[in-house]
Amino acid sequence: MRLVLNTTRIGNPEAATMDVQIAYLKSYMHMGMVVARCASGCSCEDLKINGHHDSHTSTVFLVQLRPSQADRCVIELEVLQESKSKDQEHKFKVTGVMVGGDWDMVSRLHASCLGCRSVVCECDWACLCKQVLLRVSEGNL
Repeated sequence: MRLVLNTTRIGNPEAATMDVQIAYLKSYMHMGMVVARCASGCSCEDLKINGHHDSHTSTVFLVQLRPSQADRCVIELEVLQESKSKDQEHKFKVTGVMVGGDWDMVSRLHASCLGCRSVVCECDWACLCKQVLLRVSEGNL
């Protein structure tokens, strides 16, 4: 899969990178792994993403890439032969892609809701939304 994104920052052009979040399904059966990489137009560190977990749930997780700024940044997701799934299958499902935003702010709010140290954990979105609305109403965003 190839994603063609504009990763330029209008509000912060001097920043070296843009925040790109990939939402993907994580489940206990049939799921494989991909490597996300900047294929052309931009650069970033390769990121291996595992779609499998042992919890008997299927839920959406987020991972973050930080590609360099570019008008046309091509991010490639390559399915790997490697799999952590007991059935050794290789399914990987992208459910969304978000470009930009204050990811550090979301991470801090997420941690305050759940006590998480990593953004890659299950989210209580109702709590997160309440925290964002509270900060907006207080003028802190």
